[in-house]
Amino acid sequence: MERQTKRKKKLSKQEFFELKSGIQLSQEKAPNISGRGLQLKGSVENLESDGAIIAQGGDAQGFALIIHKNHLRFLTCVNGEITRVESKDPIRLSDFNFEVSMSRAGAVSILINDKLVGSGKVNTLSVMPIDGLSVGSDPGGSVGEYAPDYALKGNVILTLQLLPVKKNKKPKNNALAPINEDPNLPRVLIIGDSISIGYTLPVREILKGVANVHRPPVNCASTNHGVNGIEDWLGDKKWDVIHFNWGLHDLKYMGPNGENLANPELESSKQQVPINDYVNNLVRLVERLKETNAKLIWRNTTPVPNGAKGRVVGDSTKYNEAAQEVMSKYSIDTNDLYNFAKNNWEKVGRKADVHFTVEGSKALAKLVAQSIKKKLENN
Repeated sequence: MERQTKRKKKLSKQEFFELKSGIQLSQEKAPNISGRGLQLKGSVENLESDGAIIAQGGDAQGFALIIHKNHLRFLTCVNGEITRVESKDPIRLSDFNFEVSMSRAGAVSILINDKLVGSGKVNTLSVMPIDGLSVGSDPGGSVGEYAPDYALKGNVILTLQLLPVKKNKKPKNNALAPINEDPNLPRVLIIGDSISIGYTLPVREILKGVANVHRPPVNCASTNHGVNGIEDWLGDKKWDVIHFNWGLHDLKYMGPNGENLANPELESSKQQVPINDYVNNLVRLVERLKETNAKLIWRNTTPVPNGAKGRVVGDSTKYNEAAQEVMSKYSIDTNDLYNFAKNNWEKVGRKADVHFTVEGSKALAKLVAQSIKKKLENN
């Protein structure tokens, strides 16, 4: 595989944003909310329905301020897990001002017309979402707990202020944070998208004292992202086992202007990485991974359930079949999470969502840890 110098995507350094209904910002122009607190101040006029006031990110990482059953609700989604704070009482107003603050530690306060109406705590984001920001709807998908798009009937004007960063704080234990290595243990690398982010921490817990379990500090997304990022992710140290996957971001549909999770039925929508390009990318990536002399484990792509936005039921099977030909050619074992998830979706998966519940991620982690441990024992 030809070595490439990765051009890192530049994220916005802007701290203050003036926004209104209809505005959409790409990831590069959206607020860099990773590890940050924020304050939302604005107004809603002529409110006629529930809907999204502002949303950034998607169903893996993101936040949203919505009106849900006439309550003002702030929510975050971190690795597919949703936490929320909402107003105690219904709004019952067509015009109102609001102020919502979230500290870096996740403390939330909600004010309507200068009166505190709700407070609590949410999980905070330690990684910048791939999806952008929108005001007045969430056309790129759903952060969670509401249908995609979720357009608000009413006019929204607001500001978003990122709160100052307090330095020298001890980092939280999260899947994307670097780990403290035990030099006496083997080194394992997990590569994958938000599904793998969800099972990384429980895998680390299961393999505590057995292996140093690393992963890139990002969602590894599609094979296009993999081709561009693989050198950074591998680094220059020796790996004993690499457990890897790409697929769900390859088979998802994008709009003509880069809209995420577009309607697959529209002629203008195309899969982010068509299956032939997916195979070619996998060959390049596998050949690079084999150069590390690590023991390799391919984790096939988990199912697309009915109702999931921007993807087609059955495409995981097509991409898995294509990937299996590559893995067979290079004699790489497959960790078959697809069939486990398909046969147990009601217990482990989310409705109309490709992501897993917290307990579902733990169930996947057991299978991932088992496959890694088996490879280590065969060293």
